[in-house]
Amino acid sequence: MKKFTLLLSAAFIFSPMMASADVLMKWARKPLPIDLQIEKERILFVDKNVKVGYPPELDSKLRIQSTGGAVYLKATADFPKTRLQLMDVATGEIILLDVQAKHSVANASEPIRFVYENKV
Repeated sequence: MKKFTLLLSAAFIFSPMMASADVLMKWARKPLPIDLQIEKERILFVDKNVKVGYPPELDSKLRIQSTGGAVYLKATADFPKTRLQLMDVATGEIILLDVQAKHSVANASEPIRFVYENKV
């Protein structure tokens, strides 16, 4: 009985870590709102090789890295809603994001996965 209780306790302790799920966002040619929490990295799964375009005023406020179909964003300071562009290197298609950073954001660490309207 002790082993069962111990296993059950372990399942409850570790279940929040395993419960993380991607937030799905559909790209339908409308800018997608992305909220960032300061000092927390957020991963965007674009599933396309993209270049990221951003205004120069974000240079000291936002770290941007893009590799292998994923974009990594980490805000170092708060900033209002600002437009970013993701350009598909293969097709030239542009995906628009309206990104803002705040001190507190619900579900800030959950990754975002893009779903495209031409894919079922």
